[in-house]
Amino acid sequence: MKKNKNSLKYYADVAVIALIGFIVLKIILKDKDIGEIREQVNNISIPCLIAAVVCLFVYVASESLIIKTLLKQFKEKISFIKCLATSSIGFFFCGITPSATGGQPLQVYTLSKHGYDPMVCTLVVTIITMVFKAVLLILFGVLAILAPDTMFSSISEVPILFAIGLLVELGFIVFCALLIRRPAIAKKIVLTVIGWLGKLKFVKKTEKMKEKFLSSMENYEKAAEFFSNHVWLNIGIFAITIVQRVAYFSICYLVYRGLGLSAYSYVDLLALQVALSLSVDVLPLPGASGANEGVFSVTFEGVFGEYLHAGLLLNRGITYYVLMICTGIGVLITKFLWKENDGKKSLETAETDIINSDNAKIE
Repeated sequence: MKKNKNSLKYYADVAVIALIGFIVLKIILKDKDIGEIREQVNNISIPCLIAAVVCLFVYVASESLIIKTLLKQFKEKISFIKCLATSSIGFFFCGITPSATGGQPLQVYTLSKHGYDPMVCTLVVTIITMVFKAVLLILFGVLAILAPDTMFSSISEVPILFAIGLLVELGFIVFCALLIRRPAIAKKIVLTVIGWLGKLKFVKKTEKMKEKFLSSMENYEKAAEFFSNHVWLNIGIFAITIVQRVAYFSICYLVYRGLGLSAYSYVDLLALQVALSLSVDVLPLPGASGANEGVFSVTFEGVFGEYLHAGLLLNRGITYYVLMICTGIGVLITKFLWKENDGKKSLETAETDIINSDNAKIE
């Protein structure tokens, strides 16, 4: 009975995302010539469409390669297929949970459930998260130099969202830097902030939040120590993550060229995608649904012109909905293949625990 309720909860999550997507599309496409948009979508270059899907696979497979590389460093043997399945779990549940918070804990659980050291798995996922966010800021810095006009014109369209996103990402990186160099200061800052939030009544259970923070701090401290002791390995992980991020952001350019457009360069489209990502990634919405489409419509209007809505449908369709479908299938296959090796708790039970934990943090 409980298992069925858990399954229904995730079906409901997916249904809500589909509903949000439907409503957003209805709003965006209101009073538009649907027939013309359909024709534009149907006329996209097939080679560009195939290349876009390949980039999506590279995006998922890159994380799988990092997981395999890091686990090998810790003397943990794992096949690439299992790493690909683990990545699918991460991307799928990040895509259906607010602020992309649901995937990483389930990756740790899935790996540890099948015999991998839980502490090692937690460290691996923590490192991946830290590097993933750091690379976004690196790309922002590089592209702000290479395409300043394009970058800052897009930022001017959504200045508040961009400022919030940039501050959150910078705050995370500064926090990680403090963990590497001054862990005691990092702890003091966060505990002080939690105390302030409690006094302002934004957080009720401050002591419980402090306990959870101190527990998670241990993981980040170990990740920081790992960074300090494995310089060349970290350079390799950064390189793979850059390929991963660029592959994902390249999808928009392939859609752009596939629609027969060429006025803007590859670097310009990358700059716009990085600005878009910084503006919406931190929002507490599953897959940034609604916000992503809205910001895209504003910042890419001058780029796609009359092809704006076709570009939006194709880009968002590939980067989010196709990703969710493919990784969702990966999750189902993972459950089927690993069913016989299931531990005391089902994956669905673990998923519920994660969500309940997130809800407790909010309280």
